[in-house]
Amino acid sequence: GSGAGGGSGGLLCGGGGGGAGGGIIKLSVLGPLSIGQRGEVRANGGNGGTDGDDTCGGGGGGSGGTIWLQAASITNGGLISAQGGVGIGGGQSNINPGGGYGRIRIDTNTQAGSGFILPPFPYQGTPWYTAAPQ
Repeated sequence: GSGAGGGSGGLLCGGGGGGAGGGIIKLSVLGPLSIGQRGEVRANGGNGGTDGDDTCGGGGGGSGGTIWLQAASITNGGLISAQGGVGIGGGQSNINPGGGYGRIRIDTNTQAGSGFILPPFPYQGTPWYTAAPQ
């Protein structure tokens, strides 16, 4: 599913809002799928918000979302990312956690390229790499 939003910041007063969840991306391609050197597929969570004057605390980061790629072959020269958003500290507690990792699933017969996948294995979910459906 999609990533969950982060929690708000304030205990006794209005703090910063939580970051949005990362959402869902599904790419299902009949032939090859290529992500270029500067290409990106992102379902990242949003960062938490600040309260403006740093008295009540910032919001928590949103969770990373879901990315599901299906293709006969996939070449990743860029970035595939489902990271959690950054939590904003400050105020009464000075702590607000970042959002959790999202999940990435790649269904393909051939995977190549020198690109990056974030979060790194094993945090991508299971199975993160399977043979493409015939």
